[in-house]
Amino acid sequence: MSWRIPKIIELSAKPVDKLLEELRTARATHIDIVNNFNNDRFNHPMTSFWSTGGDGTRLESPGWVATKTSAAYRRAHEYDFLICSFFT
Repeated sequence: MSWRIPKIIELSAKPVDKLLEELRTARATHIDIVNNFNNDRFNHPMTSFWSTGGDGTRLESPGWVATKTSAAYRRAHEYDFLICSFFT
């Protein structure tokens, strides 16, 4: 996780409205990517990037990845109001 520290420091210096804009843009891009998959490809295991499984090499489908990242977005988005309230 230490490789993330420079990015965390960079993000911490950005205004909240800019962070929220970037989050919304990333979400729109995510939706576009998901919409480009057909059903077979969307549900076919093809990436080990998430390092799941006992030895970290289990393949996951784009649908699985989209569900994980969508859940993370929903959690972050639910706190938009709280973040904005805190910083304003």
